[in-house]
Amino acid sequence: MRKKTIPFLRNRTDYFVFGGLCLLFGYFLFFNEVRELSDSFQYLNQFVSREPVYALLLQGLTVLFGESYTIHLSLIQNGLAVIGIYWLYYRLTSLFRMNPLFQAVTAIALVSPHVITPYAAKSGMIITNSVLTEGIALSLYYIWAGMILTLILGKYEKNRNRVIVLTMLFSVFLSMIRGQLMICIIVWMLAAVFRLAVDKQYKPIFFVIIGFVLCFAGKTQLTKLYNYIESGLYVNTVSSKPMILSNLVYLSDEEDGAGIEDDALRQTYENIVSEVKTQGFSIENAKGTIIEQAQFHEFGHETINFDIIVPNLKRYIAEKDGIDENEYFELLIKLDEYAGAIFKKALPSAFPAFLKNYFVIASLGFVRSVAIDKGMLSYFAVLLYIVAIGLVLYLLRKDWKNPAAWFMIFVLLLICGTVFGTSIMIECISRYMIYNLPLFYIAGMTMLEEIRKG
Repeated sequence: MRKKTIPFLRNRTDYFVFGGLCLLFGYFLFFNEVRELSDSFQYLNQFVSREPVYALLLQGLTVLFGESYTIHLSLIQNGLAVIGIYWLYYRLTSLFRMNPLFQAVTAIALVSPHVITPYAAKSGMIITNSVLTEGIALSLYYIWAGMILTLILGKYEKNRNRVIVLTMLFSVFLSMIRGQLMICIIVWMLAAVFRLAVDKQYKPIFFVIIGFVLCFAGKTQLTKLYNYIESGLYVNTVSSKPMILSNLVYLSDEEDGAGIEDDALRQTYENIVSEVKTQGFSIENAKGTIIEQAQFHEFGHETINFDIIVPNLKRYIAEKDGIDENEYFELLIKLDEYAGAIFKKALPSAFPAFLKNYFVIASLGFVRSVAIDKGMLSYFAVLLYIVAIGLVLYLLRKDWKNPAAWFMIFVLLLICGTVFGTSIMIECISRYMIYNLPLFYIAGMTMLEEIRKG
């Protein structure tokens, strides 16, 4: 008589991993409180400055459970973490036929963001016990990444086209949780085109490109519809333009705003730049290595945005449009509008410096994607990238279809997209960069194992 087995538990290592995940996130669920942090209020009140999905989740829980919504949110987020981590662990260890040791290392790597963050983050946040998008975004991102990697490696043979459509919708869904996850739509398109080209299915590529365009248009329209239903304002998510303006005024001069036609708006811009310099937050005060310069920029970014740009623009808006904090959502829209107008006029003069600083900001993002930005670890991160690229080239030279090499290419693409997409507007703080850290080390491990096996 055959012994009954559980389909998703293949061996003893699987039992240990699944049990360990249940214990860890069960501990978070039952012995740690759920915390509302700085951004939580905006999600709880469906601000037009936040993406829809997480805000709708919170709205549903608060309607159903009132102030005790946090208990149910913790259950959802911790349960989803168990599912997401174990799903990706199972997928990766199956794709690369890992031995028990590598299976254990893969599980540890995937759970590491949840263990490291409480100690590394200034807030001491536990990801799954925080009222922040990361509570669901990281777990869903794991599942999405596993599906895209499986598509790239050609393992969806019978239902490839269906999976392409499914992952397209999944990518849009993720982008409506966090704006930075718009990268998922771009990577989905590249992965789908690559797979179809390798399979010599060229006609469907046309439909993938159409789908790619529709994804961005559809995401925008869904967000506008959500904001219209919630607040009566048919607008896309606002707040990005004051952030990108912060990056500009950090390095610009008063004369860069000469092209601003509205005298009062030009004076507002000049006041902002003057205050940034007076308070010592301008690029002139950035010293040291490229990483230290990026850290200095990060130190002052929120102060420039919330304590300098926003108050000055609020005064301008009050005088020009008669809108104040009593009409807060309308005020947010106007802040976004005028910050964008200033940025458009002031950027041409400051563009060389803006572009250079963009790569300075990105350097910190690349370090934090694989390591901690302290001391020699920044140099260690550079070494890791060099080794990773070297191993990819070596393996592809041996066999251009090598799955471990394509796994690392996929991860490096995700890191580049996340870093460069984030750097254009805000600083690359750790909780934005941590999504790809486990994948990088797992991909590196699979490449080394490929080389060991010859």
